[in-house]
Amino acid sequence: MRTRLWIVPWIVPLLTLGLAALACNSVLPAGTVLFKDDFADASGEWKYADGTLFRDGRLVVLNDEQSTIVPTVIDEPGLANIRVEVSGQNTSSAKDEVFGLVCYFSARNGQASYYLLGIGTDGYYTIGRYTQGELTTLIEGTGSKFTDENATYRLAAECRRGAQALYVDGKVVASATDSSLANGDVGLFVGSYKVAPAAATFDDFVVTQLK
Repeated sequence: MRTRLWIVPWIVPLLTLGLAALACNSVLPAGTVLFKDDFADASGEWKYADGTLFRDGRLVVLNDEQSTIVPTVIDEPGLANIRVEVSGQNTSSAKDEVFGLVCYFSARNGQASYYLLGIGTDGYYTIGRYTQGELTTLIEGTGSKFTDENATYRLAAECRRGAQALYVDGKVVASATDSSLANGDVGLFVGSYKVAPAAATFDDFVVTQLK
């Protein structure tokens, strides 16, 4: 089991490629699609991190630094009570990478805060909270259900006020309770540990409203 994977400042610069905001989702019914992107091109409302690129209609997020997190998020600061889904695949030789979903992201005065929910292809899973340049692990563990290094997994994160849950291929694998963050952007991340570079490829990103 891994502990304290990343304890480094969030220093990844973001390049804003879209400034249009989504409509406020506070009165929308559950199941409403708030945002979706199949990554056919770079026209989405994203803040892409350095090292992201498009390849064959998918988004690739690269991380070439050890013990760091690279997040890339959409440009909508007020999302809450949402489900975020994406198809993700490890596409690097790193065996200890972690990749997945970000929710409740915000950045103020150069400091980022967010929840991350992800897996590694060694069976590792984690839910964490990143604040003040440090990652707090809320829950982590290992399992045998997602150890295929070449497989594409359908990941989902449900982020409600005070509660977070991670799904892999439709089944919940971890849940946590934390009320530090109330709302924010959503997106993707790739984390490295002892081996770099790490990379993951993503497709069919969807955000829907929960109750």
